[in-house]
Amino acid sequence: MNLLNEALRLANDGFHILPLIPNSKLPWLEDFPNKASTNPEVIKSWWVRQPNSNIGISTSRFNGSGALVVVDVDNKGNIIGDNELFKLELDGYDFPETLTQETPTGGRHLIYYADQPVKQGVKVLGPGLDIRSKGGYIVASGSVIDGKKYLIKNPIEIAEAPQWIIDKCGVAHEKKEVKAPINVDEDQARIRALHYLEEEAPTAEEGERNHKAYVVACRIKDLGVSSTVCAELIIDHWDGCNPPLEEAEIVAVVDSAYKNGINPIGISSPEAMFDSIVSGEPTKGSYLDDINKEYALLFENGGHSILHEKIGKNGLKEVSYYPESTFKRIYSTKTVQLGNGKAANQANLWLDWPGRREYQGLCFSPEKEPPKGYYNLWGGFTCEPLAYGDADLFQKAGFDSFIHHAKENVCLGDEKLFQWLMGYFAHMIQKPYERPLTTLVFQGRKGTGKNALVDRVGNLLGSRHYLVAHDGRYLTSNFNGHMDSCLCLVLDEAFWSGDKAAEGKLKGITTSPTIMIERKGKEAYLVDNLVRLIVIGNEEWLVPASADERRYAVFQVGEGNMQDNDFFTNMRVNLDELGGNRVLLHYLKTFDIKSVRINIAPKTKGLANQKVESLGLLGKWWHQCLVEGFISNDFGGEWSLEIDKATLRQSYSQYCKSRQIGSRLEDDQKIGTLLKKYCPEIGTEGRRRDGTTRVRTYKMPTLEVARQRWCEHLDQEIEWSDL
Repeated sequence: MNLLNEALRLANDGFHILPLIPNSKLPWLEDFPNKASTNPEVIKSWWVRQPNSNIGISTSRFNGSGALVVVDVDNKGNIIGDNELFKLELDGYDFPETLTQETPTGGRHLIYYADQPVKQGVKVLGPGLDIRSKGGYIVASGSVIDGKKYLIKNPIEIAEAPQWIIDKCGVAHEKKEVKAPINVDEDQARIRALHYLEEEAPTAEEGERNHKAYVVACRIKDLGVSSTVCAELIIDHWDGCNPPLEEAEIVAVVDSAYKNGINPIGISSPEAMFDSIVSGEPTKGSYLDDINKEYALLFENGGHSILHEKIGKNGLKEVSYYPESTFKRIYSTKTVQLGNGKAANQANLWLDWPGRREYQGLCFSPEKEPPKGYYNLWGGFTCEPLAYGDADLFQKAGFDSFIHHAKENVCLGDEKLFQWLMGYFAHMIQKPYERPLTTLVFQGRKGTGKNALVDRVGNLLGSRHYLVAHDGRYLTSNFNGHMDSCLCLVLDEAFWSGDKAAEGKLKGITTSPTIMIERKGKEAYLVDNLVRLIVIGNEEWLVPASADERRYAVFQVGEGNMQDNDFFTNMRVNLDELGGNRVLLHYLKTFDIKSVRINIAPKTKGLANQKVESLGLLGKWWHQCLVEGFISNDFGGEWSLEIDKATLRQSYSQYCKSRQIGSRLEDDQKIGTLLKKYCPEIGTEGRRRDGTTRVRTYKMPTLEVARQRWCEHLDQEIEWSDL
């Protein structure tokens, strides 16, 4: 079972998911009661960071405003929870049928829902019967511990928790936690507390456990975390207590430390030291505010980096990423004098400032609001739209040239094909967040303006979202960071359909909903696949098109303005430099895309040619026979209704030799099978007498029937008179 898919399925059913350490029941997500999520994108990001994570289900929340109440039935050693369950049922306490999980140790989870969570605890209903609800979680189906799985035992709807269980447990009310002052950054305080617990905290033996736990809690309080987080961190990360304290005892110790401790919370935090400089929001124009305009702290894949955002020479947003050390080096000469006579680096002060700009990850959401807390890589269009009627003569001339080139040269005057192509481009502008399932292919001689058309549309997107690759490695390389914010990738003379690695990548990008992004030195991460692929070339064989191909819209670009440098230069200047691109953007933004089925490629003559080029040797030979109207010269260039096998095989062999193909040919049985696939009317082998010998033959249909069946096989009409 795929753990990510199971996690997404559970989230779709209303469960709030959290990731657990692989082969473990422990969460690796901090503050999981608040961070557990049903958001598919958030869940995917966790499993990209750790693909083998087990699945946890938070019991604090369920399906919006509700919560879970889980009876954890433990059957281990001398404790048999099932027996206690049976006793309760005999006493009249009902356990309604509900969704039930089976644990690897023989236990069970009876999963109920309630309007609000209840207090959880051990042995609440009896020995071996624990309650998981407020602040808790359970390990979910699909998870594996030492090779043993958690499984759904009773796959029915979740039942409402019996009122008697809620009464016995008591509703869990929100506890008022003691928080640090508003200027203390709790995320940074948490990091400091974790370091203290794992590297510096004292150990405790029997008899001093509560005292040492109190000392530890006071120190964490000084570092600036809230009381709730303090208890959570000690429970999860302090291994210095032997035997360990019960969770309830730790919570009580923490409450005492925060209530009775001498020092105010956060006294040892950097914010307390720099309080006179860094407090609340910065004044407008302060150095912190200036840093915030260009930089942000980016958390991703278990680490962090500094995101640098600036406006480039072309007026478009540019984004780069620095390690923290580089960021600090940039500001190493810029310091601030503190009130105690000491100086502090601006970079350090900004990093510890609660008002710093920060994001929990990257996303690419063109023309849409990004998920909360995520940095959107979308930089917008390169210009503002302008209606044709409001444009000047140069802008109109540029737009008119584009339309003429698209309709007359690229679509060869076919109005229906032109509408489809404009609909494809318009969809990319109007709905960049919806990727079509088709790929554009432009085939033609050099100088016909294949790139001239595509570049004019691509330049509306800008260089971050429009990439032209002249090398196949842009498609096949393991490192593909250029794809995370790409809307349109042009493979210009860069792709050969005989390259199996490229073929697989091409098909994957065309149809896959996500792309795995890999950067050098970084963990891989998933992004939504919004890439439109465009293949440009003058080779006969550009894309691997199967007989039932639906992905490739192939345009054979005509030669109406071939090598017309003035035409293409004027079009480029009027559009890209004199503002005609604004008219083109308005045209594409207002084009009626509802009338165009962009997910179904038009059956063009170019597509038919690509299907033929993608055939095996026998298919190409058969196509040539149908084009020429005969199988063998032995019949005087006429189509024969009967042909012996030896003559047919000789014709096929000569075809291969003329192309210097020396590979081993198919045997007679394979040839017969394929021919009948191409044309079912080809009769079972007959025999005729030729002198003293009996010759094995094929009964052939008429040429018209054979051609019609070939069109049906290719799912394509062919104008035989044009060939």
